[in-house]
Amino acid sequence: MGRPLLRCFALTLFLTISIASHAQPTLVHSLSAASPSATGRENAHGNAFKIQFSGSMGTGTLAGNLLVLKMTYTSSDTVSSIVDNKSSAYTLGPTVTGSGWTTRLYYTANVAAGVNVITVNFGSGVGDFHFSAQEFSGVATSAPGDGSCTGSGAEPISCSSAINTTASGDLIVSSGMDATGNSFLCGNTSTAITPGGSFFLDAADPFCSYGDAEYTQPSSGAITPSFTFAGNGGTFNIVAMAFKAATAGTNPTGMNIRHIEKVLVTAGMTTQPYYFVSSGNLIVVSNDVGTMNLTLGGCSPGSASPWTARVPTTGVTAFEAQIFFYPNAATSTNLMCTLKNGGSGQVAILVIYDVAGAATSPEDVDSPGSANNGTNLTDMPSVTPTSAPGIAFVALNDGTGPDSAAGGGLSDNTTYTGETDAGMFNNGDAWQHQFYTSTSALNFAWTQSDSGSYAQAFAITFKAAAVSSQVAPPTGFTVTSVQ
Repeated sequence: MGRPLLRCFALTLFLTISIASHAQPTLVHSLSAASPSATGRENAHGNAFKIQFSGSMGTGTLAGNLLVLKMTYTSSDTVSSIVDNKSSAYTLGPTVTGSGWTTRLYYTANVAAGVNVITVNFGSGVGDFHFSAQEFSGVATSAPGDGSCTGSGAEPISCSSAINTTASGDLIVSSGMDATGNSFLCGNTSTAITPGGSFFLDAADPFCSYGDAEYTQPSSGAITPSFTFAGNGGTFNIVAMAFKAATAGTNPTGMNIRHIEKVLVTAGMTTQPYYFVSSGNLIVVSNDVGTMNLTLGGCSPGSASPWTARVPTTGVTAFEAQIFFYPNAATSTNLMCTLKNGGSGQVAILVIYDVAGAATSPEDVDSPGSANNGTNLTDMPSVTPTSAPGIAFVALNDGTGPDSAAGGGLSDNTTYTGETDAGMFNNGDAWQHQFYTSTSALNFAWTQSDSGSYAQAFAITFKAAAVSSQVAPPTGFTVTSVQ
């Protein structure tokens, strides 16, 4: 299947999409973000959380796929509606409440192409809020559910009863979340997160003690999803659901983004392990606060020091963003690397991108540093790639914010009503990425609420591999246990 698709794809790298030819559930795109009100962040209550789901190819969801949304929030809150820009209908799956926190799974099957904003509305303003969203091809487009389970209790956490699937080849998805009865959601750190059995991770965050996992069950029967959160004696929630496989959906082609994870770097943190859940061949890590003097290394499995760090060499040099990347990466769904902070006690965010289809030596052009103030910021920065196609990543550091992307870039922030500079998703700073197919200049633009705030931005462009080097997404049948 791969080579004929790749020959076709050579003509239209970012526009051509391939229809799945057999029933084989496949992760197309995963997005997760933590709400960092713990350890000194403002617990700014808000609502109408707009999840920016740019998808694997920068166009949102691909046609006919399954979209699964998992959320955790305080048990006193209620979801009033979930809507998106394509009027999808979201079905409530398993839900569980433990120690004051509710974890829920929603899904929509046979999704329309181009879902890129999912808005979650609550009955009132919400403090802490955590979400993840995964898109899968190869899943039944009608009545896909084939059982579910939940559990709540001490670690290791498992469903209280098994899912008894009725069909072979089911996709099983599970999500575990620390639900210890504190006033904030994150902060009970785990040293390792391991899904049970032959499940493998789609996302993981040790600071929030949270994990998403999947498994394609070869034959029907009983299955009980579970997680181990090492070093954490708290209370956990777990939700899991089975979905029937089918010849359906769409897979990405060419250079694409398989995972985006947004995680917190806490004030005063000196050393912290982070997961870089990945299956591509390039990992990019965008950090908003350059003064933290962060370094990445100590990866397992893989190289001890695979990372290249970049900051602007011209222009702004005071509080500029940092961008790390791991070229020609030995990616893994359980890749863990150690972050060290030798700088100030500020709180920062890492946005982690797992890219497939990148060139072996992917770095193309680093932008100069750029800085300005005002309500509408343009050319922040401007960068001209030397080859195409590719993907550009940019981070913006600001004084107060909140900021939002404008122009042609794809926003990686989660905006909401009532947000503040130092609020839950740290929208005082901002992130974008942009797919491009020509060597024309890329001019990034932003809108900031405080026109007097001094903002600084930095970007890097990365090259796609030659078409003959592109590989298809990994599938549930070919991935083995990574425990």
